[in-house]
Amino acid sequence: MTLPEYWGEEHVWWDGRAAFHGEVVRPACTLAMEDAWQIIDMGETPVRDLQNGFSGPERKFSLRLRNCEFNSQGGNLFSDSRIRVTFDGVRGETPDKFNLSGQAKGINLQIADARGNIARAGKVMPAIPLTGNEEALDYTLRIVRNGKKLEAGNYFAVLGFRVDYE
Repeated sequence: MTLPEYWGEEHVWWDGRAAFHGEVVRPACTLAMEDAWQIIDMGETPVRDLQNGFSGPERKFSLRLRNCEFNSQGGNLFSDSRIRVTFDGVRGETPDKFNLSGQAKGINLQIADARGNIARAGKVMPAIPLTGNEEALDYTLRIVRNGKKLEAGNYFAVLGFRVDYE
């Protein structure tokens, strides 16, 4: 038995409201899981190699973004598809270098993007336009002298990074 059958139509009134809200969004890119935690071996560098120059060994690494979805303006032209990367770590002797821990002395770590822009600890790097579903953000790590006396030994650093969308 329903309510109108029990009370009759004249005793039942129907009044109510339902409000709904939501948002359709374009999800941010996802970082390839194998790139989230990387260990980069810089190898061994003789002190004499650093004495004769400003920088030592270089190693390439990438941050690969997947499943990117952007506003399309037709064809392959995208809008609102730029990112900025920030590297975090302990600042070295100058703002464009990162400190290294360990026994080695007289060296810092430097990061450059594919366009030659140098990362500064905690500072946002220039915007990078993204053009597709998958992107590789390529960087170069290098050991650089910091002006102090060179001493042999092991070294390491732990750096973080953040990707912001514009």
